[in-house]
Amino acid sequence: MKIKEKINKNDRKGFMLPLAVALVLILFIAGGALLKVASSARMMAVRTTAEIAARTAADAGITRAVYLMNKKLAAEKTWDNTTLPSALDISLPNSSESYSFTVTGDEINGFTIMSTGASGSVTRTINARLGPGSLWFGIGVSQTIDVKVGAQFFTVPPDSPFTILTNETAAGSILFKSGVVVPGDVAVGAGGDPEIVIVPKDETSILGQTYSIPEEVEFPPVIPPSGLPYQGSITTSGTVNADGQYDAIILPNAAVLKIEGKLTIYVTGSVILDYGSSIVITPNSSLKLYIGIGIEDKNSAGIVNETGNAGSLKIYGLDTCTKMNIKAKSEVFGAVYAPRADVQVFNSGDFYGAVVAQNFGLKNSGSFYYVAELAKASVHDDDAYFKILRWWE
Repeated sequence: MKIKEKINKNDRKGFMLPLAVALVLILFIAGGALLKVASSARMMAVRTTAEIAARTAADAGITRAVYLMNKKLAAEKTWDNTTLPSALDISLPNSSESYSFTVTGDEINGFTIMSTGASGSVTRTINARLGPGSLWFGIGVSQTIDVKVGAQFFTVPPDSPFTILTNETAAGSILFKSGVVVPGDVAVGAGGDPEIVIVPKDETSILGQTYSIPEEVEFPPVIPPSGLPYQGSITTSGTVNADGQYDAIILPNAAVLKIEGKLTIYVTGSVILDYGSSIVITPNSSLKLYIGIGIEDKNSAGIVNETGNAGSLKIYGLDTCTKMNIKAKSEVFGAVYAPRADVQVFNSGDFYGAVVAQNFGLKNSGSFYYVAELAKASVHDDDAYFKILRWWE
């Protein structure tokens, strides 16, 4: 018996050794596999980080290209398609990443940006389609909108997109008096609460949506035309049939200033129309009017657009232009872009057009007709800017 027990003990000792070796091998293989997985995961993380960095650099290239296209658009009186911007291996600040981009296309077929971002050996390419846009989408302001009792909104043609927008988020920045109907959207500043910013009175109806915009809408400053012949000031009735730069236009009672032809007029000071006086845009004519200080219309005075086309009268206020009081005995056809001005429309007739201002007020019983045609832009329009229509990788 003792001999048999001894043999069994020796057998068990011989069995344990191979088992221990096998366990060591298994642990070794498992450890190697884990190291390989960890290494692969680290390499994947490094590559993913590089891809994100390259994509960020490509985005920066798109942003820079859009900026340069808009700078070119603002600087050139006549669009020159032979000097489209490009960039090669531009380093990002405080970073090892870089971008390159090219812009191709023309004003007829549109423009395409191809931007490539690089992070080490990793590259990402993004494409963006550009087209001209207009800030005349309805009524846009940086601060406040005040619509009095009796005023109404419509669109031409009916059911066209229409937006009333402010960049402001303060309570009561948009005031609608009783009975106002808005046939479109009302938007408030980024992060604002529409229920706080918009204050409607009884029976006010907003037919579209109310919402907070994702980011502030930029209203670029107006750049006045250069090289216009100096003409002094206008202080009496007459006819203007050529472009010119003026110190002021101050019309006395009942005076009439006729505009004949497609003109650009830059007034470094103010336009003041005394009682019963008027500026008349004759049929088949148009006026681009740049204002340095402001517009003041007295009772029964104003600008008469006999073309019946809002696009035939465009009024631009420079950064120094802080006040525009627009009055009329009858209908007004025109578009106003005065991003630093307090624009007030006083009239018993209707206003056909669009407005961009710092503050906007619609007084009396006249209605506001937004003319959707104004939203159509080309590179030849002074108020146009480039916007991204779509993008792809």
